[in-house]
Amino acid sequence: MSAIDFCIECESKNIEYITKLEELNIRGDKITVTVTYWHCKDCGEDFEQMNKDNDYLDVAYRIYRKRHNMLQPEEIRNLRKKYNLTQGELAEIL
Repeated sequence: MSAIDFCIECESKNIEYITKLEELNIRGDKITVTVTYWHCKDCGEDFEQMNKDNDYLDVAYRIYRKRHNMLQPEEIRNLRKKYNLTQGELAEIL
């Protein structure tokens, strides 16, 4: 992860990287994920540096799908490729 040098709100360099556990409600299920973000000690602004390795909502939904024996997006794509189906064709079948 690349470092952020200053606050995006006030441009202060007095920032810290926070990592904490947060409980999210996903369709009625409580799912705990690790959330990371930057916090400015001067203005109090919290901001994220979003990337695929820091997408806590994706992680939460993956946990939800696993708990409920649902397919993950890549599994659906693989099935479509295996049977040479478009999204619309698979939707029609389902």
